[in-house]
Order: sequence, then C-alpha cells, then structure tokens
Amino acid sequence: MNRLNIGSQYFSRVSPTKSARIILKMFQPLDFHFYLVNLDPSYPPPAEVEGVKFYGDALERVIQKRNSTYPTEFFRDKIADARLCFLAEVHDEMASIVWVYTADNHRQLIDLRPKELELNASSTVTKFAGRGLYRANMQFALHGLAQKGIQRVWASAASDNPIPMLQMPKIGFVKVATIHRCSLFGPRFKAHEFMDSNPTTPG
Repeated sequence: MNRLNIGSQYFSRVSPTKSARIILKMFQPLDFHFYLVNLDPSYPPPAEVEGVKFYGDALERVIQKRNSTYPTEFFRDKIADARLCFLAEVHDEMASIVWVYTADNHRQLIDLRPKELELNASSTVTKFAGRGLYRANMQFALHGLAQKGIQRVWASAASDNPIPMLQMPKIGFVKVATIHRCSLFGPRFKAHEFMDSNPTTPG
C-alpha cells in the first residue's frame, strides 16, 4: 500500500477540521532548527515516574493499541517506513512516542548518512501534556540507543513547536543549524556536509 493511500485512509478517519489543520501546516513556511547529540554508554535513563512505563522497540505494541484518535505521529511506520519507536504509557495507555529514522526512511528534513540516526515525529497525546513525557521519552530513546552503541543522533524542531526547543538542550542536544522551509518541501539539512565542515562539534 503506497503512502498516498495510507494518508487517505488516515484523513478519512479524522474530522475535516483536523485534516485541514494538518494539511495547511505542511505548506506553512517555518524555521526548522537542527540538533545533534553525541552519546556514550553512560548516557542515563529518565527518572522513574509513578504510573509511567517506557517501552523500546515498541512498534508491535503501538500497532496493537493505536486507533484513528491518535495523532499522525503514531502512524509513522505507515507514512514513513519507520520501524523503531520508543513509547511512554501512563497506566497502560499510550501517551508519548518518538520514532527513530534512518537514511532509508522517507523523510523531508535531514539528509543522513548510512548508520546515522534521527529522532523524529515525536508526539504526546493531549490529555497527557504537561507531565514532562516528551523529555522523558526522548531521554529514554537516547539511553536505549546509547546502549546499542549509537554515538551520534540528530533531531529537529519547528519554530511553531516550542517544547522541543526548550527540552532538547536539557537532554544533551546542541542546536547546530536553522533552515527556513515548509514541512512538505524545501531544502534539507545536509548532516554529512555539516560534520565534514565541523568535525569537532560537541553533542
């Protein structure tokens, strides 16, 4: 099933207002900020939070639990061929997700080399907002990737979404570039060109 059919199926299940809002956002020019973190095996997991459980390699769990009430970010395996995600649940209810993208995934923002990774399409369900789950789940993802031996991870944040811009520096990310573009089209951040020009950039 191609991405156009998948997208049509998703939008057919949500309200026209929500569909219009999502589509309009794709064409709105914004500043996209790009971040880098360098990892080692000592990178810590998030602090324990009562009622919250974290799951790595959570794709099958997400597939079993999601429905059309969840944001599009919970469908990135269908939309962008993503295969690895990290999930936070509150009392067994899916609450926050972050996906790991590789050079093989369908992306629009970062041009990765093989074996480089990008944390992308994170989302927290509205009813669980304000609990710090975005930061905690991102940290959980970075901890899991560090344990796998991953040394460099990229991420991005749009200027209309202040939470990542506030939280990513607190978990080790450093902002390295900004590009003005639409979500749907525009120049991509060339991660390899940046590293070739800035080989000592700290994460």
